[in-house]
Amino acid sequence: MAGGLLLNTDGTEQAGGRRLTPTPGRTLVSAFGLQRFARRWPHLLVDFNLHLQPLPDHAIRVEAISGAYMLVKPEAVKAVGLWDDEYFLHCEDLDWCIRFIRAGWDILFVPNAPITHAQGACSSSRPLFVEWHKHKGMTRFYRKFFLHNYPAPLLWLIILAIWSRFLLLSGTITLKRTLKP
Repeated sequence: MAGGLLLNTDGTEQAGGRRLTPTPGRTLVSAFGLQRFARRWPHLLVDFNLHLQPLPDHAIRVEAISGAYMLVKPEAVKAVGLWDDEYFLHCEDLDWCIRFIRAGWDILFVPNAPITHAQGACSSSRPLFVEWHKHKGMTRFYRKFFLHNYPAPLLWLIILAIWSRFLLLSGTITLKRTLKP
């Protein structure tokens, strides 16, 4: 599997085009902004987003790329299977990446293959719908891949954080719509 450099419409690198698997530990680091202390504890406080790191000058192996820009060998799809259609929006790409790695396939990020991706352009008219399914997908992702590998209280804390974030976002979205002239 390979993915290129995802660019925002302003030319900056988009988050998610190259990343690590968002394990429960990495998610807590990101959620609490602890990656800012990574210089002191670089192996402990790892964020899963890699777009703020220097852009490599050649293709590199990564743990995950965005579903917005994936090229996959047919024999790899045959070995791994198609996307899990229990996801409606979001996280199906992360699911697929984990399954590719577990099946022994490599995932490459190719920085000299740029493409502009207008993230959220198609879903901007239904933000609550999108956020609901994004958070539902994250919950499925964590339960599917980490339920048996992490202590249950940690996993439930992550899931509680996912849905707390959804409640905060939905309140913000609703308030903005209410105050819109």
